[in-house]
Amino acid sequence: MRVKEMKGICVIVAFLVIGSLCFADIEPDVTVVVVEPNDPNWLPSDCFIPAWETVTLSAVLSNPEEVSNAVGYESQQTLSINCNMYKGDLQNLISDTTFLHPFNVRAVDDQNNVYTSDYAYSLLHIDTTPSPSFLSDRAGHLSLTFPMDPNAGYPVWFKEVSWSINGLFAYAIRTVKVPFQASDQWIELLPGYSIMIEEAVLEEGKYSYLIRAKYEGTGSIPRSYLTIRDDDPVPQYIDIGMRFLDVNGVDVRSYSMGGGFSSGSSGSNNDYTLLGSGSCDGCGNVATIEFRFAVDSYVQEMLYVLNDIPVPVF
Repeated sequence: MRVKEMKGICVIVAFLVIGSLCFADIEPDVTVVVVEPNDPNWLPSDCFIPAWETVTLSAVLSNPEEVSNAVGYESQQTLSINCNMYKGDLQNLISDTTFLHPFNVRAVDDQNNVYTSDYAYSLLHIDTTPSPSFLSDRAGHLSLTFPMDPNAGYPVWFKEVSWSINGLFAYAIRTVKVPFQASDQWIELLPGYSIMIEEAVLEEGKYSYLIRAKYEGTGSIPRSYLTIRDDDPVPQYIDIGMRFLDVNGVDVRSYSMGGGFSSGSSGSNNDYTLLGSGSCDGCGNVATIEFRFAVDSYVQEMLYVLNDIPVPVF
């Protein structure tokens, strides 16, 4: 088995490589990349670059005869700041797409008044499905909402707005490449996690596949979507998607802006079937499937601050 590793590989990753055995004649190509969570030149907040897009001051008047929680005809006023989160240095973040749920939201206005916004929980929702290259640079979005007291007047501007979001990071990323060909043999990608490629079909500009997968370890290996609330434990391994590569190692989905892709699964968390297809300029050139796994992931808070944000007036 060929193993390519970066310098400074840790004991945990070495164990994973030793423990990965292939049951079939098809021998997977394994790459383990160790990330450095304590790199002094990198901060978790480097993953995104924030910029405010719009500021909205709104008032809502509720009819107490129709809205059970309404008190009289009292107007509820809020101020919302919509932000773009442009992608920065994502080297340690395990997913290109993170649904951003802010917490510890705080603003200070021009008179040093402090505004806060309470969210019920900090939610980390990860979509681990790899995006086509033309989508990978799109910004994320979040909205920061503050209740306003009209009797106290409105700020002219916010001199500082801060918030935190959680990101899911990994100590190592493990990729396993397997030829795109049908086989009746099981191939072990991780200790206890094996796949069998039952169907692998190539046509002009198209591919399709059907893969059996089973996991015999403890717990399960999340795939596609993962939601972590507050102090939920993080699984040891997380499936962060498959890529379909040509003979040059290029993702076939990067050949064109168009095309259609579908994927799905059925079965239990530990014994299931993966199936999907792709249609694009280079989709008939698939030579390899690259399976990607995050190893020993952890949740990390990312703090962001924006300054000098004006406030609209009625």
